Amino acid sequence: MRLGGGQGAWQAAEFNSLARTAALYPHAPFPEHRQPRCMVPGWDTELFGCPLPNYVGTTQLLRGCALFNAGRFDPAIVDGPDGAKFNRAISRETVLSVIERRFATDVASVSGR
Repeated sequence: MRLGGGQGAWQAAEFNSLARTAALYPHAPFPEHRQPRCMVPGWDTELFGCPLPNYVGTTQLLRGCALFNAGRFDPAIVDGPDGAKFNRAISRETVLSVIERRFATDVASVSGR
């Protein structure tokens, strides 16, 4: 199963790709002679509502929970024993805020009704 998970459409494991994103963008310095137009300090918080590592961490939490729960995520998990473990890395408030801003929707929005 583990090997098969890394042999999908892009031949890469998703968790590794997400972690690479969180590690690369906030810490990649620009050369002195180049000034970024978009990736200025705070760009990630402006775009995602939190720093990029917190956004990626929330994404990994959602994906992991959905994989083991028939594609569903129950927000009550953040208030249970497992939520206390997650809270050490990313606050409950950040997780719920990111979910609300970027991942949650209703059936009518998805179906176009």
